This record gives sequence, structure tokens and C-alpha cells, in this order.
Amino acid sequence: MGRAVHKCAVAPTNPGSALAAGIQWQWETFPQYLDALEAMPRALDVAAQIGHGAIRAYVMKDRAQHEYATPDDIAAEADLVREALEAGAAGVSKSRSLLHLDTAGELVPGTFADEEELLALARALADAGHGVFEMTIRGISGFDAAGPPNEIKWMHRIAKETGCPITFLLGQAHDYPEVWRTVLEACETAAQDGAQIFPQVFGRPTNYLFTLEGIHPFFRYPAFVEIADLPREEKVRKMREPAFKERLLSQTNPNDDAFNNILKTAWAGTYPLADPLDYEPDPKNSIAEQACAAGGDPAEVGYEHLLADDGRAVLYFTAFNYAAGDLETVREMLVHPLSVLGGSDAGAHVTFICDASVPTFMLAHWARDRHRGERLPLEWLVKKQTLDNAALYGFSDRGALKPGLRADLYIIDYEGLRLDVPFFVHDLPASAMRLMQKARGYQATFVRGEIVQENGEETGARPGRLVRSSPYGPR
Repeated sequence: MGRAVHKCAVAPTNPGSALAAGIQWQWETFPQYLDALEAMPRALDVAAQIGHGAIRAYVMKDRAQHEYATPDDIAAEADLVREALEAGAAGVSKSRSLLHLDTAGELVPGTFADEEELLALARALADAGHGVFEMTIRGISGFDAAGPPNEIKWMHRIAKETGCPITFLLGQAHDYPEVWRTVLEACETAAQDGAQIFPQVFGRPTNYLFTLEGIHPFFRYPAFVEIADLPREEKVRKMREPAFKERLLSQTNPNDDAFNNILKTAWAGTYPLADPLDYEPDPKNSIAEQACAAGGDPAEVGYEHLLADDGRAVLYFTAFNYAAGDLETVREMLVHPLSVLGGSDAGAHVTFICDASVPTFMLAHWARDRHRGERLPLEWLVKKQTLDNAALYGFSDRGALKPGLRADLYIIDYEGLRLDVPFFVHDLPASAMRLMQKARGYQATFVRGEIVQENGEETGARPGRLVRSSPYGPR
């Protein structure tokens, strides 16, 4: 059966030049991919899940995005999953999000895969005896209030039938701010029925960082597109011209897609991000409220903020998990007994998301610095980020300070623990840029008992390795 083609403008992800220059294709199969990972020296351990989109594209070729899988397609996909798990994959990952597009603006393969196809993937996990089915579900990014509850229904059926653990991304969409509660209740019902479904929640608002060099609400406006490739200093000079400013602010984003829908009301949830950093800002300090207080236009106020510090300013857009203007929703999700901490962007949107700082934020904000609500115990926060996640994936050799387990640990000057303002570096292949955020207070980082960083500087040690998953634990 065919399916209509879905096309829209593409939300920016990794710089294509960095991918083209940086990836050396030394593999075709997933076992070969794991071998390539294993051969690379690294400071930290890594594990890998096999992506359903890649499997579907490999099996179905040109049909992958527009058709339902046939029984033969499904069988071939399941065989590839079994092969990957036998080689040590930690599970299967997939996307059902309407925000995830390819370079042609089409939804990625498998976005509309039916339940029978997903059930086959879960059965392959069950056959292997290990691994987690991880996914981004429909509706997590808003615009579909019925999406997340309906997604839980089929996850419940699949997890119950196969015994396969499923984890999915859960957040608060601002256009239906209470649906996350319904989803958690559905997870509780599934647990009572013996289905393992674990909502993967964020440690702070899901945020985009608006910068002049990365993205911002104007980055698709025709006037800005004209100057987008100019160096930062020249962009600033041009944008300070009154005539250019007037012309740009008279325009709108010509794209009609989910990403643009998010940006349409961005100024109400956008805040200056400056030292000292505040990831739980008071709503009265938003760009929109600043404009209201001054009797001005939020877009013009945001425009001027972007030009601050010679165009190096960073604005913090609370895209999800901040409907009430505080982190109480996030706290409730974090403390739910079924939730696991996740939601990191994993480097997919390196010019406007910088989630590598979340673990530091968890320790500093939730246990020490929070003043707009209840804090969380430091010991609990450490366990939430270590032992709990290791247990979900069956990594039984780490996650606690106990004899016989991995000597992976930090020595932290806790009172000195803090985050600096994000900034751009050009250290990706082809000199492509990414956001970097430094942390202070880490005196030493140990991996397998070796110091890989000391006082924020690398030592050159590379004790990390590829972790291959198995029914008997990591190998």
C-alpha cells in the first residue's frame, strides 16, 4: 500500500559539510559499523543502537519513505535487527516525530510504520534476550494532543506481548500542557499489566539557543537569508543599518512546517542567557514581556538582543517543558518512579542545542541552586543519572561505587560547580561549527581508573571502549 509524500522545509541539523568530510565509510552492515567504532581510540565508553530508519531504507530502498512494509520487508528488517543485537547492539531506535526530516524535506523512513512492523522489531529484541526499544513518539513536539496517549496504547501491546522494554521521549508541549500527565498514567497502567514502558524525561526545559551565527526566529526571513553566509561582524554591521532592520522586521518566515510553527510564538518563551546562567527564568524577564513593558514589538527587542556583544549574545528559548514558567513540571516527571533521565540531543542539532551541560545542571541547579521551588537530593540525582540508566540497558558493570564495578567517577569541587555561557567553536570536520559549553568544578574525571581530564583539561588518556551488549551484560 502506498502513502502520500510529506514534504516541508528542513529544520537544521548537523552541518552537511562536517558529515561529508568526517565520515569514512568503513562498513555496510551493523556488525561492521561496531567494528569501526571499536577500532577508534576514545576517552569514554560508547554503545550503539541500530536505527530503524537506516534498516528500512536498506531493505526497502526507494519505497522506504512512502509505502508500508510488506511481510517480506518486515522479515528482512527483523533479520538485520537480530544480526545487530548478536554483534552487540544495545537496542533499536526509531523516530515517529513529524519534526524529523531528511535533506529533501521528507519525513524520515519509518515515521508511519504500522504496528506489525514495529512488533517484528520488538520480537527480534526479545529473541536476542537483550536490548531496549527507544523512540521519539508522535505528538511529543506539539500539534497533536491525541498523539502521545494513542502511542502508549500500541507500545503497551507490544511490550506486553514481547517482554521488550520500551523507552520513549516525554515532554510537555505548551499547546496541550497537561497531556503528559495522561501519558504517565497510561505508563502506570501498562506497568500493572506487566509491560515495561519507561518515559524518558528531560532535566530542564527542552531549549533552543538562538544566536546570530546559528538559528533564531529570523534565520529564514528573505532579508536575513541574503546575509546568512557573511562573517558575524559583517552580519552585525548590516543588521544595524536602519533600512535593513526595517525591511527584515516587515517580513515573515515563508516556510510552512512544524519547526516554523514552534518559532511563531518564540519570543514569549525566550530569555537572554548571560552569566550567571538561569535555566529557570522568571516569565516577566522574557523578550515578549520586556517588549510589553517598554511598549514595543517583541521581534524588534529580540532583534536587538541578538546583536548584543557584537553578535555573540545567546538567547534561551524554552520550546517545551516550560508552559507554567517554572520547572515544576520537569520535577514531577523526574521523580516519577517509571521515568529515566534522557532527552539529550546527542549532537544532532549542534548549532542550536547544547545538552552536554545537562548532567552538570542536574547537580548544580536541582540540588544546590534552585530557588523557585523544591530541590532534589544530591544522592538521588547521582543515582538517577548513573545506576538507573545503566540498569535499564543491562550495563551491570557500572553505575555505582562498589567492589568489582568500573572505576568511572568524578572528583568535584561542588561549591565551585558551574556552567559558562555557550559559545561557538569550529572543530568539526571541514571546520564546521558547533556550540560548546564549558563547566567548572570538575577536578578529575576517571574512566576505568584512568584520569582522562584534570581541572578541565584532557590528559590524553584513552581508556574508553565500545560496549557490546548481550543477554549476560556488557562485553
